[in-house]
Amino acid sequence: MESLTLLFAGLLAVSALLAGIAVRSGISLKMRVGAVALTGLFIPLAYLALNELRSQPKPVGSEYLKKSKTDAELLGFSLDEDKAIYLWLRLPDTPEPRYYVLPWRTRDAEQLQELTRLALREGGTVRIKTPFAQRRGGGELNLEFVKPPALPEKPLRTPEPTYDPRDRKI
Repeated sequence: MESLTLLFAGLLAVSALLAGIAVRSGISLKMRVGAVALTGLFIPLAYLALNELRSQPKPVGSEYLKKSKTDAELLGFSLDEDKAIYLWLRLPDTPEPRYYVLPWRTRDAEQLQELTRLALREGGTVRIKTPFAQRRGGGELNLEFVKPPALPEKPLRTPEPTYDPRDRKI
């Protein structure tokens, strides 16, 4: 979310600079007015485009800023058979989940379904190692099932000796 706001601020600054350059240049008045008008059209279009992108899944191969992340928790997925696999991932050090799309691969879809059933049955999670690695030659997803952490066992407490007033032994 913050990155989109910064990106829009950058687009706004660049378009304002370009409009300023056009106004100060020695071109005709019509061209200067046209440059300012185009800048006025560009700003709302850029805002609408960025706002529309928020709800669209990002292709895994187009992730540039978080490409170095080596592990992601799978929160959910949706299969569009023979078209795409949609993933909802939580990346490390990122509070909000991210929405990605992968090209369809039957083996990946089967593996996702199998590991998700196992995670639901045993209460674990499914993680994807290197989710943004290039998969040339049809390489498959690197999925793994992570068991839930074992509950700590409480040590057995031995009852403390108590004093019985009726007992004559001291």
